[in-house]
Amino acid sequence: MIILGAGGHASELVTVCARQFPDAELTLFDDVSTSAPAWAQGLYQVLKSLREAELLLAEDPDFCVAVRLPASRRLLFQKFAQMGANACTIRAETAVIEDFCTTIGVGTNIMHHVFVSNRVCIGLGCLLNRACGIHHGASVGDFCSIGPGAHILGDVSLGREVSIGAGAIILPGSTVGEFSAI
Repeated sequence: MIILGAGGHASELVTVCARQFPDAELTLFDDVSTSAPAWAQGLYQVLKSLREAELLLAEDPDFCVAVRLPASRRLLFQKFAQMGANACTIRAETAVIEDFCTTIGVGTNIMHHVFVSNRVCIGLGCLLNRACGIHHGASVGDFCSIGPGAHILGDVSLGREVSIGAGAIILPGSTVGEFSAI
């Protein structure tokens, strides 16, 4: 599996991926930095070009996106999906997802201690970061990023590519337009 990104979120995501996919060989993709991050050196191969990624995808077509910014999440997701790769939904074992959660889009990262209530719709490629909560009737658009400890309360609607910062509380019934940052 290729983890797209090699920054802070990737350093957290590799642990969740290793537990969810114990037989997968994890490889990082980072075509932005000039060298591998210190945390990954000696632990993970870091691919630096799309050509390297294409060769690896021929053996293992799975990927997940490990970047925080919504537009970057979308671009990486789309680029790898167009290459025929399979986006994986990542779910930490401590995440709680209620029985009547309506949908969770492909390629979403659900980190530790996340709570997702009933009648919630989550779009493609979202990041639900540590200990955030998404409550009943909420709708989260494609490629949104919900920060650690943030709470999206009942019947909230988030447009696509919204970024909610750590600890934010979005009050019940609110609508947040696409591309917004809170």
